[in-house]
Amino acid sequence: MDPRGEKACFAAIEAEAEAVSNVMRNGNHPNVVKIFEASWQYFHEPRPGLKYVVDMELGDTNLDDYIKERFKDGFPHGIPLDEVWNTMVQISSGVSFLHTNGFLHGDLKPSNGTFPVFTY
Repeated sequence: MDPRGEKACFAAIEAEAEAVSNVMRNGNHPNVVKIFEASWQYFHEPRPGLKYVVDMELGDTNLDDYIKERFKDGFPHGIPLDEVWNTMVQISSGVSFLHTNGFLHGDLKPSNGTFPVFTY
């Protein structure tokens, strides 16, 4: 990698780390994954190099897998509207908290939406 590109990459990661730290300082939100630690670490294998590692809480599943599982056996009526609405309200609430604390989620998609398995 070009040294200028590498420097820009490190700067972008540092800026994101600062935004994550800001969110962590301002408390937890029930719809935002908790981050326990974030730091630079050097790895020897499989590809040697400095990596930014985030230790965070994980849910039981992600939204993408949950939807696929619900439709696996041909769920005849889709997902109930109240469940869809509740999920969207929770996602919106978490994203609003992040934005209020200066963090812009740059990769918001169903496979990044982690949550416990709901029972209705």
